[in-house]
Amino acid sequence: MLAWADSAASIWCQKLSQSKNLITVHMSDIDFLEPVRIGEIVEFFGEEWNIGRSSITVRILVKIVDPVTSITRDAFRFTAVMVNISDDLKPRPLPEHIQQTHSPASGV
Repeated sequence: MLAWADSAASIWCQKLSQSKNLITVHMSDIDFLEPVRIGEIVEFFGEEWNIGRSSITVRILVKIVDPVTSITRDAFRFTAVMVNISDDLKPRPLPEHIQQTHSPASGV
């Protein structure tokens, strides 16, 4: 499940940063709220973000949907930090037009 969560965070960061050269450098604040059972639908949502010079911090919410009843519950939340890198694996600045942007909900 954490591997899926990391992939979801990466995809969300690629969309925000307009870059595919991102690596995960940190995951934290992992709050498990409900177990995920086999057969349930898992959905990932980007809640907040903050974009710096070469990094993106995102807050991801994972929801579970029961396919029979359509009842939705929160499974877990976490924070991930991704860094944009060059071919030699060094931090590379993100495009200037997206640096220092943040989600309205983040208050940053």
